[in-house]
Amino acid sequence: MIAAHGPTCWACGAPVDVERLDDHGYVRCCACGLRYYPSGEAPRERYDDSYFAEYRGGDYFATEILRRHEARVRLALVRGAAGSSARDLLEIGCAAGFFLDEARHAGWRVRGIEPADGPAEYARHRLGLDVVSAFAEDAEIESNSVDAACLWHTLEHIPRPGALLQHVRTGLRPGGALLVEVPNADSVLAHRLGGNWFALEPDVHVAQWTPNSLRTLLENCGYAVEIVSTVPFLTYVAGCGRRLPRRVWLALRQRAWLRNPHPSGHDLLRAVARRPDA
Repeated sequence: MIAAHGPTCWACGAPVDVERLDDHGYVRCCACGLRYYPSGEAPRERYDDSYFAEYRGGDYFATEILRRHEARVRLALVRGAAGSSARDLLEIGCAAGFFLDEARHAGWRVRGIEPADGPAEYARHRLGLDVVSAFAEDAEIESNSVDAACLWHTLEHIPRPGALLQHVRTGLRPGGALLVEVPNADSVLAHRLGGNWFALEPDVHVAQWTPNSLRTLLENCGYAVEIVSTVPFLTYVAGCGRRLPRRVWLALRQRAWLRNPHPSGHDLLRAVARRPDA
C-alpha cells in the first residue's frame, strides 16, 4: 500500500528529500523516477472555463473534430482491453464529453466525472451525458459498476493518486480494465528540451510520470499491469493533418523512434491494467 501522507513517493512509497527541488518545484524519487510537487496540492482554481479556452492543443471546443478523432482512436484501445462483452465505461476527467459521446454511439453505457463546471454542463445539457461535476478525488464510484475506466491525460493533474486509483479499482468489475495515458517525462524530447518541453505544463501538472513510476503506482494500487508502452503524438493526428508542415517536421524528428518504440522513445505514456478476478 502507498502512504497517503508524509515525505514519501506517491508511486512507490520510498522516502524522498522534499528540500531538494528542481527548477519547477518538483522533487524527484530516486527509486522510481517520479517527479512531483511535495505539497501534494492540486491547483484547483485553475480548472475553470479559462483552462479549456487556453488548452494546450488549441481552444478545446473549437477543436471538437480533433477531440472526436482522438476519441475514436482511444475507443479501439478500450474495446481491445475490455473485450467485446464490456458495456459500462467510466471516464475520469471527461471535459465536455466528446470521448463519452463517441463511446455511447459505439454502444457503451457511459458516465463521466469532470471538475470544470462549464464543460461538465456542456456534456450534460448539450450532449445528454451522465457527467458529475466533481474533482475525481471527491467523487463517488459505485462498487463493481463498470467494465472499463479511462484517465486520458488526467493522472498528471491529481496529487497523491493512489487512493483514487484504489477506489477506481473497486468500481471496476473483476477483470475490468483501466486505461491511463499521460505525457512521458522520460521521453527523448523531455530530456532534450528540459524546461521547454511542451508537455511539461508545471502550472497544472502536479506530477511527471515515467514508465517505471507509472507501472509501480498501478501495481501498488492492486492492479495487474498488462502493458506500459509509449506512443508518439502522431498517433492521434488524422492522415491529412500529418501533411501539415509542423507535423512533417515532427515526423522527421520521430522517424527513428517510430521504428524502435523503446521505453523512452515517445512523448505519450500509456498503460493498460486490470482489476484481478479474485
